[in-house]
Amino acid sequence: MILAIVLSVLLVAALWGAAILFGLSLWIPIAGSVIAVLAWAGLEDATAFDYKGARKVGIDRMADAVEAHLNVKALLSLLGKT
Repeated sequence: MILAIVLSVLLVAALWGAAILFGLSLWIPIAGSVIAVLAWAGLEDATAFDYKGARKVGIDRMADAVEAHLNVKALLSLLGKT
């Protein structure tokens, strides 16, 4: 099982390297390929990670923390943007 996972990761890395080497678009749907290879290797519950969604959630959490702990109105008035 571990050997199959290692081989599948090496295969995906080789495909990614070939894409970079030959100037192919880097927006190849690699996540789907990785999931397919891992499913072939025996991993049954492989799911893609939503980087854009996680980034948005992180930015929203940071904005909420700034609003909760910083007096935004006072800061804007100091900057002259009331």
